[in-house]
Amino acid sequence: MKIRSVNLNDLDSMVAIEALGIEDPWTRKQLAESIQNHRIRIAENETGIVGFLIYSTVLDESELLQVIVLPQYRRQGIGKSLMLDFFQELQTQQVEICFLEVRKSNEKAQSLYLKLGFKSIGVRRNYYKTPTGKEDAIIMRKELSVSPQ
Repeated sequence: MKIRSVNLNDLDSMVAIEALGIEDPWTRKQLAESIQNHRIRIAENETGIVGFLIYSTVLDESELLQVIVLPQYRRQGIGKSLMLDFFQELQTQQVEICFLEVRKSNEKAQSLYLKLGFKSIGVRRNYYKTPTGKEDAIIMRKELSVSPQ
């Protein structure tokens, strides 16, 4: 598996992964705008794109917007590899703090984030749509060590 930067040819694969991978997928338009406006890291193997990570950075803070892996490739370390690559990217950008939101019900993702050094700092009530209403988001934060240039 390799991790690389996104290119415009990745959009169709990203849309397909969203449709298969999460309950409330981003639209094609949202993903296309993300390619233009955010930073995206792509995980691919010999079969093609198997996951991706979207983030934004402002000054010394970053927000993880999306990390998703195709269901059949989960629990194989791909999400963790994307996250470790993400941290390396942030270090080169001198980012000091990273934030994310995760569904309260997504205990597997929360477990990964905790293992990677994130701490829960709050809750956004009714943040995510569900088939039966809304679900809270857990807000998490990680302080990054920045090496002097």
